[in-house]
Amino acid sequence: MSTTLNPNLSSSLSDGSSSHPLADNLKPLSKEREQLVSYVLDLYQCKPTKEKFNFYSENALFEDPISYAVGLANVKAQFYAMPKVFAKSTADSYKIVKNEEKSIEIDLRVIYTLALFKKDIAVNSLAVLDLNDEGKIVRHADLWDGKPLRKEGIFGTISMFLRKTNATVVSTFMQIRE
Repeated sequence: MSTTLNPNLSSSLSDGSSSHPLADNLKPLSKEREQLVSYVLDLYQCKPTKEKFNFYSENALFEDPISYAVGLANVKAQFYAMPKVFAKSTADSYKIVKNEEKSIEIDLRVIYTLALFKKDIAVNSLAVLDLNDEGKIVRHADLWDGKPLRKEGIFGTISMFLRKTNATVVSTFMQIRE
């Protein structure tokens, strides 16, 4: 993984090349994809704004090991809730590992500081972004340590129920002020 400490996520290098580190043999990100990646990284850093969701479709899905949120309003709630739980969050390193027509993958390390305990927790994630024909995110999967989300069998059923319940609770109690 390439390290980029406290990146200025919306800038590009003076030579016009990508400001986001790419895995070997990947085509550079277009300006639109540069912005999409910057916005997604900002969401991981507890910086949600209305603008940051411009690249999400209305029927977007967000899933990670603790949430399964369907619909843009529910996806927004998950990210707007983060500053309530975390005093701060920093994507201290990341690399674009996939850049295809309908998919972008970002390998990243995020340091979350719990608001209540002021304890840092480092999470290695693989952010998998599936895109529609318009380049909007239809699925954002956050795979902790790159592990697939359990969906099958009895434990998968229980996990999915808990993830959906958590997302519903967050969406119900999170008031979004954009």
